[in-house]
Amino acid sequence: MKRKAQFLPIKIGKLFLGITFLASFPNFLFAVEYAEPSTGLIASGYLNEMNLLFINVDRLDYREEEKSRLIMPDIEVRGTVVDQNGKPIPGVTVSVEGLSLGSVTDLEGNYSLVVPEGSTMVFSFIGFETQKIVVGVQQVINVTLAEEISSMDEFVVVGYGTQSKRNVTSSIGSVSSEEIENYPVQQMGQALQGKVAGLHIVQNSGSPGSSLMVRIRGTGTVNNSEPLYVVDGNLGADPSDLDPNHIESIEVLKSASAAAIYGAQGANGVVLITTKRGIKGAPNLQVDFYRGFQEVHRTMPVMNGRQFATIYNEALTNSGRSPLFTDVASLGEGTDWQQAIFRSAPIQDINFSVNGGSEQGTYFISGGYFQQQGIVLNTDYSRLNFRINSEYKISNGVTFGENLSLSYGRRNIIPEFGSRNPVPNSWNMDPTTPVKNPDGTWGYPKFSDTKNPVAEATLYNNTTKRPSISGSAYLDIRPLKNLVYRSQININLGFSNGYEYTPTFDIFPLQRNLVTSVTRTEFQWTNWDWQNTVTYDITHGKNEIEILGGITALSHHVENMSASGQGVPENANTDPGLRYLDLANTGHIKTQDPRLKTQESRLPTTDYHRKSGKRDLCKNPVNPSTGKQHRQVYDLKHRFHRSLGVPLFPDWNPKKP
Repeated sequence: MKRKAQFLPIKIGKLFLGITFLASFPNFLFAVEYAEPSTGLIASGYLNEMNLLFINVDRLDYREEEKSRLIMPDIEVRGTVVDQNGKPIPGVTVSVEGLSLGSVTDLEGNYSLVVPEGSTMVFSFIGFETQKIVVGVQQVINVTLAEEISSMDEFVVVGYGTQSKRNVTSSIGSVSSEEIENYPVQQMGQALQGKVAGLHIVQNSGSPGSSLMVRIRGTGTVNNSEPLYVVDGNLGADPSDLDPNHIESIEVLKSASAAAIYGAQGANGVVLITTKRGIKGAPNLQVDFYRGFQEVHRTMPVMNGRQFATIYNEALTNSGRSPLFTDVASLGEGTDWQQAIFRSAPIQDINFSVNGGSEQGTYFISGGYFQQQGIVLNTDYSRLNFRINSEYKISNGVTFGENLSLSYGRRNIIPEFGSRNPVPNSWNMDPTTPVKNPDGTWGYPKFSDTKNPVAEATLYNNTTKRPSISGSAYLDIRPLKNLVYRSQININLGFSNGYEYTPTFDIFPLQRNLVTSVTRTEFQWTNWDWQNTVTYDITHGKNEIEILGGITALSHHVENMSASGQGVPENANTDPGLRYLDLANTGHIKTQDPRLKTQESRLPTTDYHRKSGKRDLCKNPVNPSTGKQHRQVYDLKHRFHRSLGVPLFPDWNPKKP
């Protein structure tokens, strides 16, 4: 039932103030209108229990009849929200467009909401299309929401192509850029943790820039269980050199049928990474930046100097010996060795990108800098990245594109294993020993067989530099509407150079090095692969078949060389310019390990699916002789399977759904 309103005009200066009081509501509701006749500016708003619900501003010619259009009474609307099958949908958000009014449907799909007459109600729920209805004088509005087909029509990247989500029958996990872009991580794998079922990711070390152990559905092979990474079709690209800001989507091929297209390389699963592309339109510049700090969440509870001296004296007394510490109170807190090696470490990342294009081509250009200090002294990692992706339409049916990525990483590390690891040494060092003595020499333990952890972290010099370049170029030719020929060549070049220097020091017998030494390591890789594929699509009625064939060739060449020497000049402790193998006088050791792998592959693949307006992927046919449904399984890779003895193409025709 409509409520009647009484309009009371009031003049305040140049403003016209109209107040409408709706007395039939249990809660007071005021409709307020402000109008400036000289400018035609009208502002109207509703206040409920003295809380402003909305303000509407219009620039209209001020006329008396327009006041009744802006100030409308409220009505109570009820109804039920169901799906296309008539089943109620609980949890549907019911709101009023432009107002902070809303409600949610109950378990039976029912709702009730007081709204202004003439407003627009919005019904929304995940997986269904949003529906808007303008409220007239009706008090009952029942709504039927349709399933959102667009989410099922999204495409995922599979081996050498894409497929619609509704047609994927293999086990594939997808992660979009929106799910990883807000994570302050150094590499792609860290952002994937906990986002894909069956994907197990563990960081081998807490040191910045350390590698990840990635397992898809457990350990697959005996020697190397790492999955195959494919970046924009490039089989040799290393994801550790990739900036997570450049990623558009990630698909994880977990099942054997999904990864079979890659042969033995995909035995441990495949991770397909697609980087961002240009979007048609004016140039769009985006800058992202964050900065934060990392600290140890908690440290091991250990004794301070006074507590240690007290317990040590008690142990000596119990063994019949005289106490060692005569003035326990003067020791105070002593040295907190964990605090001495840990620090508050900053982490920051800045990234800029620009993209745009036209009907003839698109481009995406991005660069970034990432820096992370470790929470342990003398550890850090930094990386520079640059990427350019572009695509150009040469003519009708001919497209050329390229992807180029440059990366330069630098990492400082300390001993992480064995007796030189400063973290466990900080637990074992007695708190009565200072980090450094008053004369500037390093302090050393007197009550345990350990090492000064601060000295160990400070005196160790180990730096790794990693420049790399990855690029690909492709050509798509479409001579016919349903026929596509694609040729893509990928190249990856990179180095990983290690510089390790150990100076001379003599802290105490268990922590000394009397001869300087220098070690150089170099790991170099050169990978290329050439892919040539032809894809043909056939559509007949509700049946679709995609046939893909191709030939690929690849070559992976790596070289690993190391050399070390001893006896460089002692002033190399302070002058890095003297830390070279040529200056070493003894102990030259050289090793070299070159390896070459080549491979040629053929790719026959057939994909069949039947169109259906429902979510089921393929409706099982009914055999008219038995009246039973028989399941036909269509393998995505190379050949068809069938079960229950029903042929793939039976001589009887199942009825159309």
